[in-house]
Amino acid sequence: MMFKNLLITAKINITSLGNKTIYNFRKTPILKYLFNDNSYTNPLLVLICAFLGGLGKGIKNIFISFIGYFIFFLIITILCTEMKVSIYTGYTFLLLIMALTTSNIFKATDSKFNTVIMMRLNPKQYAIQEIFLTLIKNTILLFLPLASSLFVNSLEGEPFLIPLQSTLTFYIFAYLFVNLIMVLIYDKTKKILPESKLYVLVMFSLILIPALLIFTKVSIELWFFQILTVLLIAYVLMMIPWLIKTTAFNKLYKERFSSYNSVIDTENAYVKQFDNTVKMTLETDANIEKKKGYDYFNELFIARHKSILCDNATILMVGTVIVIGILIVLSLIFEDLKIVLAAFLTTRIPYIVELMLFTNRGTQITQAMYFHCDNAMLQYNFYRNPKIILDIFTKRLISIIKINLKPTLAMIIGLDILSFICNGFNILNILGITLSVFMINIFFSIHYLGLYYLLQPYTNNMKEKNHVYNFITAGTFIVLYYFVAELVIDTFIFSVITVVFTVIYFIAMCLLVRKYSYKTFKLK
Repeated sequence: MMFKNLLITAKINITSLGNKTIYNFRKTPILKYLFNDNSYTNPLLVLICAFLGGLGKGIKNIFISFIGYFIFFLIITILCTEMKVSIYTGYTFLLLIMALTTSNIFKATDSKFNTVIMMRLNPKQYAIQEIFLTLIKNTILLFLPLASSLFVNSLEGEPFLIPLQSTLTFYIFAYLFVNLIMVLIYDKTKKILPESKLYVLVMFSLILIPALLIFTKVSIELWFFQILTVLLIAYVLMMIPWLIKTTAFNKLYKERFSSYNSVIDTENAYVKQFDNTVKMTLETDANIEKKKGYDYFNELFIARHKSILCDNATILMVGTVIVIGILIVLSLIFEDLKIVLAAFLTTRIPYIVELMLFTNRGTQITQAMYFHCDNAMLQYNFYRNPKIILDIFTKRLISIIKINLKPTLAMIIGLDILSFICNGFNILNILGITLSVFMINIFFSIHYLGLYYLLQPYTNNMKEKNHVYNFITAGTFIVLYYFVAELVIDTFIFSVITVVFTVIYFIAMCLLVRKYSYKTFKLK
């Protein structure tokens, strides 16, 4: 029965991928003449296109995952080596984070809808099948960057095969453990972990705990890492009887696809889910009512979608306060940590750039702007007038900076206090930290909003279809990583550079938006 379901799923996915590839080919200037409406009904052509599409997608995933995973593993390996703790101290929590973030058991997609709802496949069998197939794919994507990182570490005389085998085994059962736990939580509480505030707390804990262990030089050795692996294996085996009996998957898919009212409604379920999180508040305060024109338009949008735009910023602020607060306490207790932080805050503050790249919510905010506003407004030509675009761009930029200001101010105040504790009252250092963090927040706000107007990567189902956008965002991470990794510079001097660079970047982005966005800012 499971094999039959697997075969049906494969046929659906192959057909879907083949049709999408043909559609993309028909939009390509040269290849579009080779395809027509009858191409979708040719089984052999669909199969060939599915192979080509799958090959391209596979190469892209391998390339992106290799760069991302390799950088993370290498950073953890180097950090653990420098602090003279076992690499498993960082690997344990990094692998748990990867298991959490790569799980797609709760994601409602067209593929799931077609397979489970339309073809009426057994939800439990499909879910189990999906878990194992995703696990195989993730393990393959993980192998090369992990092996490369451990190979670099082995050049220093460290073992290679045992860490590779141990970490892969740990990830496999950590992934199964995480999926079973999330489904169990849903079965008992009806709460979906990735959509709850508990998920943010768990992620912060998985980032904070290894940082504290590494800086306090508390090491997780191989024997303890292997004990954790055995415990994960034992839990997974113990959950098999529950997995056989549970009806949680039936309830889960029924809830996730409740928004699909008919076969005609094939809009991506993620959009439905995203739309359901909107908490419209029709009441507007007096300040908004005083606004006129596009000021009113922008402020009204921000007010009505405050829960989407601002809630995560508040959570990030709380998380930042907790993390820096713990660092402040530990720096008062451990003199070695105080010395490390003092050096970091005076000469290695550029690392903050990388941290703020992840905490800045520019991408999420532009997604909300497109789906809840621009998706409708772009149907009108006046909305793409260069002057109007630049006017709205600057107003939105101010709003995004304000939204990101909560975690930014928390970081500024926390780091200033930390600098005072570690370096004494150094006014230039404190001023440098304040300017650096504030201007980096402005830079990323400009960066993401500018890319949104110049490339407009979103389609109606909220998928990012612009490969240039993906390349630039990935390239931003890589360039900034290599920039900050080697940069040792006085904090105040760095702050002056960030001010100058951000001002220049703002002027350049305004000019580009003014000149080109009326062509690029459109529906796709």
